[in-house]
Amino acid sequence: MIRTKEHAQKALKRTDDALAFYFHDESGFLNIKASSLEEAIEVIKNIDETSLIYHLRNNHFQRWVSDVFGDTTLSRRIDKISKIETEVREELLNLLEERLNWLKVKAGV
Repeated sequence: MIRTKEHAQKALKRTDDALAFYFHDESGFLNIKASSLEEAIEVIKNIDETSLIYHLRNNHFQRWVSDVFGDTTLSRRIDKISKIETEVREELLNLLEERLNWLKVKAGV
């Protein structure tokens, strides 16, 4: 849970490769990664929606934001998106961009 300025600053940082998010689809690795929430947003804008659905249904995004950035609130919100059938990309982008803006304010960036 993001409670302090320091937590928000941590959530905004880039991770190293070991903690980056690696995008897949049902057939395998897509050779695309994101090392921060900002990078994830940029990838999500263009990646095939089947990859998004694959990761959402398998709780990959949810675990990544919770485990790597400590943002359990965002994780729970993403989990709600995993249950919808349409406009997955738009819903996910709106949620991530809103949270990113909130984190920047909280972190004083």
